[in-house]
Amino acid sequence: MIIRISIIPKLFALGVLAFVYTAPVQAQEEEIPSAPSSVPTLPPNLTPPSGPPPGPPPELPDFLKNRVRGGAAQSEAEQVQPTQTINPQTGEPFGASQSDRQFRGQPAVPQPRNPVVPQAENQAAAAASQIQEPEEPEEMVTTIVFSDDSALQVLQLLEQLTGKAVLRQQSIPAVKINFNSQGPMTKSEAILAIESLLSLNGIAITDLGERFIKVVPLNTVAQQVPIFITGSTLGLSPSQAVYSKLFKLEYLSVQAEAQPLIQQLMSMNAAGALVPFTKTNSMLITDALVNLQRIEKVLMDADQPQVPDEEVLFFQLTNVKATDLQGRLQALIQNQNSAISRYFINNTTIEADERTNQLIVLTHPSNEPMIANFIKKLDIDVAPVTTSRVFYIKHAKAVDIDSLLEEVITGQQQAVEEANNANTGQNRPQRGNQPNQPNQPQTQTISVGQVDTSGVRFSEFITIVADERSNAIVAYGTKADLDQIESLIDQIDVLLAQVHIEVIIAEVQLNHDEVNGISALNLDYNIADLSGLSGGVTGKGNTTLDPPFTFFGATDTDTVSIALGESLVNSKSRVLSAPVIVTTHNQEATINVSQSRPFITGGITTQDGSVSGQVTNSVQYRDVGIQLKVTPLIGSNGVVQMEIEQIVENFTGGSVDVNGTPQPFIDKREATSFISVTDQQTIVLAGLQQSQIDTADGKIWLLGDLPLIGDWLFSNDTIADARRELMLFIKPYVIYNQKDATAGVDLAIGNLDNGEDVDLFMETQNISAVFEKEEQEQKEELTPKIFRSRGTKGK
Repeated sequence: MIIRISIIPKLFALGVLAFVYTAPVQAQEEEIPSAPSSVPTLPPNLTPPSGPPPGPPPELPDFLKNRVRGGAAQSEAEQVQPTQTINPQTGEPFGASQSDRQFRGQPAVPQPRNPVVPQAENQAAAAASQIQEPEEPEEMVTTIVFSDDSALQVLQLLEQLTGKAVLRQQSIPAVKINFNSQGPMTKSEAILAIESLLSLNGIAITDLGERFIKVVPLNTVAQQVPIFITGSTLGLSPSQAVYSKLFKLEYLSVQAEAQPLIQQLMSMNAAGALVPFTKTNSMLITDALVNLQRIEKVLMDADQPQVPDEEVLFFQLTNVKATDLQGRLQALIQNQNSAISRYFINNTTIEADERTNQLIVLTHPSNEPMIANFIKKLDIDVAPVTTSRVFYIKHAKAVDIDSLLEEVITGQQQAVEEANNANTGQNRPQRGNQPNQPNQPQTQTISVGQVDTSGVRFSEFITIVADERSNAIVAYGTKADLDQIESLIDQIDVLLAQVHIEVIIAEVQLNHDEVNGISALNLDYNIADLSGLSGGVTGKGNTTLDPPFTFFGATDTDTVSIALGESLVNSKSRVLSAPVIVTTHNQEATINVSQSRPFITGGITTQDGSVSGQVTNSVQYRDVGIQLKVTPLIGSNGVVQMEIEQIVENFTGGSVDVNGTPQPFIDKREATSFISVTDQQTIVLAGLQQSQIDTADGKIWLLGDLPLIGDWLFSNDTIADARRELMLFIKPYVIYNQKDATAGVDLAIGNLDNGEDVDLFMETQNISAVFEKEEQEQKEELTPKIFRSRGTKGK
């Protein structure tokens, strides 16, 4: 510590101190003589101004004047009041003013007042202004300099400035304090600086009445019962001295609102302590006086009745749902990246009332025009984003088209999702039917490859459902989705080509020299006509083929007619069936010329007390005969690809017993072909042969019955090997439109024996006209015969 005190001022100070402490204390009502002329004593750390001492003796400092009892330093209040009553709580006379305490260097303890009631505060200020005396200028001290001074040295200076004795613990921190005031300051500023330096170094200062100061470590100050302030702290000089004060709150909640706020204003060291009292909504705070003053100012402004600065607005909506608009506005308000959100953050709340379809908005009045404008612009009548449409299917099945469209939509959405998320760059596999393998039948399912889906992109709203009853497609989605669905349906739902198939199923008897039915009928055929056409013939099942079925060919229709006509005359062949069928593209047609016979498929034996029991047979009917299945694929170039499956079954004459019931043997001949033929060209399928050995017993009448010698001399057993071959003649007529169908019908009618009658009925739609025509023709036929018979007889 640097001491800058000259010798002459020090002698004056010693004389004044000796006079003060040795002078007898006189009664207050005794007349006080004029103060002796002496020089006040300066603290050792204060540097007096240089130069000779002033002429007249200087006045005593305030803290020395307060210690003089009697003399000219006695105040007018002491002369007016001869006797005073001491307050036991503060150790001071009742009625002592704030200026009296500050004048003596003691922090003032204010009278209680309510900091949150403006009226009481105004009244107290008015009363103080009436009794306030003119303040004297505060005493100045010169520069204070600490250089590695100990806490004890600093406390000694504090004793000299305050005029109070310091009571300290032995365990106060041993610190080194450095400070330079950089010039003169008032005494109150010097006291505040010293208290702050001690507080910063872990030493707390608390007042004990008028004569003592208690110094304790800062971390134990709350345990030392600091002075309790019952009034306002705002009238006290700011200092780092530790006090306690109870704050009673009127409107704020202690735990929910006040405590989190006040804790941010308190000292971060051990000197600050807050004890909440939730039942009385108050809190006891122990802290430095400067913090208590700051807390009191904050609470005076914060603990006020809440004045609502928001308004509740109701908006009736007519075209949009309240919940939808609520979500849209909340997203707009809560989006921190939006420039408009700064007007609504923390001051706007939006709720939706579904029952009345209203929006309830709590916001600042300045936001009302903006929110009203938003709602007005959004609550308008607009065309719906999505709609529905029904597409009636004319030529196809709605279920088939529905499955195709679902495949297209799913594939497109998956492709978009993969492109957006994965972005792997790999091509997705093509959807749709793969090319058929050889001899593999076509299916009815429509493939995506038959539809142009380039540029098609559906939204996430698209939904399609097939209605089988009305054969329609119900679609839901955006207008663009429905337009795309309509375009696809127009491409798919077209009239498919049909084929009129004439079939002749014939059986040809073969001699020993004849290899097959083609040579037996002397048919002319041309394999070259089938060049370039895909197809083939295969045999399957339990088929008896002799030789193997490896032939098919195209022949002329006239040749077939002539050959069959000649063979029918000489009984070399017989026509088993000549059906005519019409089917559409990729639809199977069936020809069944057979006999349904019951066959035993199983049996159940039940015990009824007898030895053998009772057997119950299970019977199932089965078709035995000729079955032909044709599935055509019609090309735009007039070529018809046909999958032909033929099954020929007949009884051989043998049998086997099943549960005591004879069951006949069945011979089966089966073949599957996939051939191509042009329009109105005849295809011959041959090679399904059957061999049968017939045994005949021949004998001479009466002689063949003689015993012993009849069978040997007069009988003859013959064995004949009969071979039969099944041949199919198939001729397709392609029907592309209604005109082709009409021409085919006219041709079929013209080939009938009574074709003219059919034409007449088709024209008149009257069957009576047909009967009248037949009667007239019969009369015309009978009339010439009668005339001829009469003329002959006359001759």
